[in-house]
Amino acid sequence: MTRWSYHVEAMNIPERWWRRKRQTQELTRLNQRLNNLGSAGWELVAYQATPMTGTFTSNIKGYAYLALFKQPLDESHGEPPTHREMERDASGPVGTEQPEKPGRT
Repeated sequence: MTRWSYHVEAMNIPERWWRRKRQTQELTRLNQRLNNLGSAGWELVAYQATPMTGTFTSNIKGYAYLALFKQPLDESHGEPPTHREMERDASGPVGTEQPEKPGRT
């Protein structure tokens, strides 16, 4: 019977998503992260979109996507890599950039 290892990651998409340039940048960044995880043997099995709202208002500022990945455990190599090891090996985790400053595109 196959045993699985699971990994959950938050992948944030900011509210300025609709701008063509920003959309292209976000999709490229998301693609890179998903490909990095896929190259490491992780398979995306589910995701859940959760709206991110402002502190003082209920205005939606963007969405956080919780992505669930799995990979078969390789019994001969011990435990799967930790979250820190995966981030170190990836070319920049999704959702860790500084927020965009108002007035910039």
